[in-house]
Amino acid sequence: MDRDCDERLAEKLLTEQLAWYRLQRHDFMNHWQVVMGYLQLKQADKALAYLRGITDSERAEQRLGRIPEPYVAAVLLGLILRLRQEEIACEVELAEEPQGDTFWRAPRQPGYAESLYGYTTECLALGRSYLPACPSLEARVILTAAGKELEVSFELYRRETHGESRGEKIGEWLAGKKWRQNRPADL
Repeated sequence: MDRDCDERLAEKLLTEQLAWYRLQRHDFMNHWQVVMGYLQLKQADKALAYLRGITDSERAEQRLGRIPEPYVAAVLLGLILRLRQEEIACEVELAEEPQGDTFWRAPRQPGYAESLYGYTTECLALGRSYLPACPSLEARVILTAAGKELEVSFELYRRETHGESRGEKIGEWLAGKKWRQNRPADL
């Protein structure tokens, strides 16, 4: 990656990460107040159900935390947090292969992080294009490694109105996008 582009993207991602941190801190305090309210009303079952709901929504962030490459992790974290702001639920799936350190240590082609950032911006725009006409949206972000390629797929569904079915088809397929980046050929 060209040094100036790298520095500009790093600055942009740092600024975004700080904004997300402030938003998450605010959300955390709100969640804490809700749980305390249920406990004060002696409704521990509601507090526990509420906490389980929070845990489910944070699962995507936990998965991204396992990615050792900081640009990929930061760009994809920005995507899921921007989707959450639009009230689009998001799941992240990591194939077994890209979790290994060997895969992540290999250099990428110049501009790959900016390309990935542009891709996530397009994914967000795609999700927004279905709002507000289709309010119950869910997205899946899937990372896979195929040989020397890192591939990110974005899938958008309309959630079933009669309930969610995690691990299975989550609803009516709406749209999708793929991003793929090869490692440099000489490596």
